[in-house]
Amino acid sequence: MLKKYKKIFCDLFYSVGAMALMNVVLQFAVYPLVNKTLGEKIFGEMLFWLGIVSVLAPSFGTAVNNARLVFPARDSVKNGDYDCVLLFFSFISFAVTATIAIAQRYPVGYVLVLGYIVIISVFRNYSTVEYRLSLNYKKQFVFYGILSAGYLMGALLCVWIQNWFWIFILGETFAVAYLSLIHI
Repeated sequence: MLKKYKKIFCDLFYSVGAMALMNVVLQFAVYPLVNKTLGEKIFGEMLFWLGIVSVLAPSFGTAVNNARLVFPARDSVKNGDYDCVLLFFSFISFAVTATIAIAQRYPVGYVLVLGYIVIISVFRNYSTVEYRLSLNYKKQFVFYGILSAGYLMGALLCVWIQNWFWIFILGETFAVAYLSLIHI
């Protein structure tokens, strides 16, 4: 009985710790650094776009994640089965983001980078299903550790290049690449 509660506590620690790590890195390292480095105007612009990404990516990525998780015959579901659904929702996310950016007269390059960030974020929000299916909270913690490390490396690049995009390009891409590489 004690072993069961120890396992539950450890799983809870890894699960909560994973999300806490990512949020601590963003709230106490990345965001203050961007605000200090790029100024309030750019920081506010970044938060505006992250607000859009934060609505679209979890809405679609996590929804597909949950659909796969509760699929009745999930034993017969394999990696790649939801790729078309993810691509469809990624396209919708890109279209919404691009429409808003174009309406505000952002340059094409800016629109494309925002589009990449929202698409990779949809995939990242979906990808945690791997750990939920296998109940492997240690690997989930590593996944969020890599995401957080990518955010930190992107923040350092942001200081050097003076562009906040790199924070999310590196963080989200590293996390999705990690998951893709360990499941090949």
